Amino acid sequence: MAHTPMMQQYLQIKSEVPNALLMFRLGDFYELFFDDAVEASRILEITLTGRDAGSAGRIPMCGVPYHAVEQYIAKLVDRGYAVALCDQTEDPKQAKGLVKREIVRIVTPGTATHDEGAVRRLLAALVHRDDTCGLALLDVATGDVWVAETSDMERIREQFFLHAPVEVLLYEHVDLSSPGFAWLEAWRAQAEVCAVTRRTEPRKAVERAFDVVRGKYQMSSLTPLDLEESPRAVEALAMVLDYVAETQKLAVPHVKTPQNLLQTGVMTLDYTAQRNLEVFETVRHRQRKGSLMDLLDETRTAMGARILRQWLEQPLCSVQAIEDRLDAVETFVNDLFLREHVRRTLADVYDLDRLSGRVAFGTANARDLLAVAKSLSALPSLTGPLLDTGSTLLCELAGALPDCQALAARILDTLQDEPPVSVREGGMIRPGVDAVLDELRSANASGKAWLAELEQRERERTGIKSLKVGYNKVFGYYIEVSKSNQHLVPPEYERRQTLSTGERYVLPALKEKEASILNAEERAVEREYELFSALRQAVLAKLPDIQAAAHQIGVVDALCSLGHVSAERRYVRPRLKTARGIVIEKGRHPVVEAARPGQFVANDARLDDEQQFILLTGPNMAGKSTYMRQIALIVLMAHVGCFVPAASAEIGLVDRIFTRIGASDDLGAGQSTFMVEMVELAQILRQATDRSLVLLDEIGRGTSTYDGLCIAEAVMEALQEPGRSPLTLFATHYHELVAAAEQLPRVANYSVAVRESENDIAFLHTVVNRPADKSYGIQVARLAGIPGPVIERALALLEVRESAMVPGGEAAARPGADPVDGLVASVREAAAGRTDGSASAVAAAANGSDLAWVEALARLDVARMTPIEALNRLDEVVRSAKEALSWASSR
Repeated sequence: MAHTPMMQQYLQIKSEVPNALLMFRLGDFYELFFDDAVEASRILEITLTGRDAGSAGRIPMCGVPYHAVEQYIAKLVDRGYAVALCDQTEDPKQAKGLVKREIVRIVTPGTATHDEGAVRRLLAALVHRDDTCGLALLDVATGDVWVAETSDMERIREQFFLHAPVEVLLYEHVDLSSPGFAWLEAWRAQAEVCAVTRRTEPRKAVERAFDVVRGKYQMSSLTPLDLEESPRAVEALAMVLDYVAETQKLAVPHVKTPQNLLQTGVMTLDYTAQRNLEVFETVRHRQRKGSLMDLLDETRTAMGARILRQWLEQPLCSVQAIEDRLDAVETFVNDLFLREHVRRTLADVYDLDRLSGRVAFGTANARDLLAVAKSLSALPSLTGPLLDTGSTLLCELAGALPDCQALAARILDTLQDEPPVSVREGGMIRPGVDAVLDELRSANASGKAWLAELEQRERERTGIKSLKVGYNKVFGYYIEVSKSNQHLVPPEYERRQTLSTGERYVLPALKEKEASILNAEERAVEREYELFSALRQAVLAKLPDIQAAAHQIGVVDALCSLGHVSAERRYVRPRLKTARGIVIEKGRHPVVEAARPGQFVANDARLDDEQQFILLTGPNMAGKSTYMRQIALIVLMAHVGCFVPAASAEIGLVDRIFTRIGASDDLGAGQSTFMVEMVELAQILRQATDRSLVLLDEIGRGTSTYDGLCIAEAVMEALQEPGRSPLTLFATHYHELVAAAEQLPRVANYSVAVRESENDIAFLHTVVNRPADKSYGIQVARLAGIPGPVIERALALLEVRESAMVPGGEAAARPGADPVDGLVASVREAAAGRTDGSASAVAAAANGSDLAWVEALARLDVARMTPIEALNRLDEVVRSAKEALSWASSR
């Protein structure tokens, strides 16, 4: 099938990027063809048209304007597509035949740079070799890069979940169904976008990787980067560097020094803890509003927001480092004038990190360079006030600000105050900057004046008052005359174009002048682009200083934000100590308090060597989860270096915060709610240390009553083992655990108080040093709006069940206990010799004719049971009968 020459060119270029949507530049549009056009028109909601492709007939086609292409690319990559941009790479005027075109850039989910603010779009690479895994993460927009290497795949998975990359690079031979990578497939099933890009493993991959990374950082050894003994991390880092250079068609000079994801000296806050504590987004709606980050983020710059997020991801674990940060925050808390001066100054600072990325990739326009200059110009006004504070950290930051004022002045002196977006159409450079440009502009201006004179002269000579001189790219300059004045047109006018409203003509003198005018205008535009490119190159040369300034500004902004929030919300400075222990007086949940100002009930908390474990009971909605979370958030904020919502707080260093809160499943991984709970619990039991803080909520509720109760009690005992007994908050509805807790040496029974009146209760949200006396499930159901008849029926059933006490079997009489559970407990206690072995209790279990046993079975509502519940209950009955018969025969 024959195609036109242009379509042959398109198909040849498309063959280079079969997995990307190809945007092919034709004039003022980027066009897509064939299946690419069909797919893009659907995603972008643009009209699908067609084009004649020779003997191939008419083919699908759609296009977008060249000046708006970036917004369309953003929509496509946000849906997980890769987009290849094909441009003209030679002057059409000098082309012989088809204009030469090449792919100038490939934009993928992990290499897009259109996001703003604290949003991060990360590209990842994973390398697994010899039972060791390397991970590299790169934010292409800002140049931030992180690496990790470990034989513990769980830690790699944890870091992957924490940072949520949108694209991951893997070697072609990696099998995603293998046990080591099954988690990645499960993650991709849940993630909005997580593209997997396969890469061919190069020959001598490890040696080549070291060469690539050493070359990038211009080092003979990677020891200064602490990577010389981390070959998998180096291999992963080389993979992302190669990929970015390949897709962007240039080197990546703005990539910063790698940071170690597994560094020591920071608190570990895994994905589960971040989610349960709602550090960055809410659990229910997965939105930023209502999170801790949303509350603390009063930053004025994008760099500050990203730094603050990084601090929340990796809180400090050094008392001295935290105290230095707290000193700086306290400076801002106590000095309103300094705080407001810094906030006003930073409001004029743009995102220097992302601007640096655009400069590095050669996509920065005149407006971007002006933003760089204005941002750098604002910095000197910060230096003096920060140096005067006396804060060690603030003085270090001010002293480390690089001097970029000469560059800023050059940019401001060169560029117009409001330059156009395009860098190829002129209008960017100020008059007086360049003599050659001024001369070309003068020639162009005189030519335009000559045209104006010609227009006026011809109007007077011909008597055609509406005559006008115009221009278009096809015919050049022309004289346009309306139809009503055709009879006045002089014979020397040459007709060039007929319009519905008139005719267009040319004159020999006009064509002669046209060449000089257009030549001056074209050369002026070219000269402007040359001058702009030189300016952009000068900015590129200062990129390390600009990035350093961006970091210093970001840290100052984050500190000022914490100071502003602390002052506005009347938080107090926490006291950090190396010894373990948490003592909080009148602590508050920062986010809940902000949502309900003046209504929050403050509570105390103490966890230390003497009271290492708090068992917290009380009804739903009373505030158990809020209480536990507020303690964890206060500890987290203290380690970040922020003041905390409390009357006072003394915090011992914590190495990790663990949480097991709420019910959720992981269907993508084939795990039920209970399985997810047990997996998370297993991780806590394996990894928690004496320096950890553990939050457990309703452990064991996802299975049968006695299985769950036994698991909960066993966990409570395990977390008391010498040498690995973390500070623990354990909320439960199992009132049976209260008695067990009283037998353990460092466990305290706490509850959330309620006030009961008739069939109603009021939540006091006050934590008291005593256990709850009963459950209030039906009362909470009433408050939740369960219909009255259902509530009355529940109360009646509760009364029946509570009255079904079996002599000698105390467990059966507990509020809300299941009758069969009670009888089973009686039998087991008798068989174990823990009761007086009353004949009635054993008879009730062993003798099927006993009325209590029959009534217990009769009350089971099989129709409302799931099959698994029915089988579980049948198993309980059979096992209990066997135990009772065995016990009776032994008597």
